[in-house]
Amino acid sequence: MSNPTLAGVAKVEPQMWANLFKMIYQNLIHHLQETLELLNHLYDIWFNSGYEPGSNLYQRLESERLNTVCAADCEGWDSLKPEYENEVHKACKLLEKAHSLSMLAGNLERPYTEQLQVGVCSVIHILQFHIQAYEEMIHKMDLCVESYFEALREGTLDWQLALAGD
Repeated sequence: MSNPTLAGVAKVEPQMWANLFKMIYQNLIHHLQETLELLNHLYDIWFNSGYEPGSNLYQRLESERLNTVCAADCEGWDSLKPEYENEVHKACKLLEKAHSLSMLAGNLERPYTEQLQVGVCSVIHILQFHIQAYEEMIHKMDLCVESYFEALREGTLDWQLALAGD
């Protein structure tokens, strides 16, 4: 004769396990979707900043600054300055987004969140550096375009000195 209590457990147990696995699966999918959404936000920040991870920052900044000096020579710094002030403003907005993303990612302990956190730290560092380089350019170009060009040519700008060891 079979034990009615054990027979009841045997019937319920497979359904209980199925429900448990379903709940775990749904929870995992939910967490992966949240992490993927945050990774997409990170990608958007990188894309909007114009940088590509692994690109040569020194060459990019040097090329951009040489183009700026040439444009200032042709058009005058006063006509270009608002464009660069706008670039600083846009970079600051991206930096705010990156800091918000950092707050969201900082408390996660899920698959791929370590990569997310490293990526967020990298984009914050790049944006801060980018903003400082723009601010240095604006300040020095306000004083004298020629002296900014000389500092750029001699490699004595703050960003050049900071990247010289890289």
